[in-house]
Amino acid sequence: MMAPFVDSENDRLTDEAMKNPQVGDRFSEMYNFWVYVIDVDGDIVATMEAFPPATLPRDGIVKTQTKEDFIKRFAYGNIPGYWVQLIDRGNDVEGWYQKTHIVFPIYGL
Repeated sequence: MMAPFVDSENDRLTDEAMKNPQVGDRFSEMYNFWVYVIDVDGDIVATMEAFPPATLPRDGIVKTQTKEDFIKRFAYGNIPGYWVQLIDRGNDVEGWYQKTHIVFPIYGL
């Protein structure tokens, strides 16, 4: 008999960070895709995203979305969980939002 699915501590922490994103949160998908939360303003979350090799913030792409859309973008959809995992919180991303020249608003799509 298979054991029931048990959430890992990292899954729990990722879920908490997705539901309450904070500036400096860093997520990754198998270390092949990076997402940093660089601004939170009310219900809007700005992220900087990049595929390695990349130097951030220079090579990152900024995307803005509602918190709901932020969760939907990274959720599996059919099963619980996310295709990115929280790596850590509290990264220094000061000035990253201001240094970018291109912002892709994706909320409301």
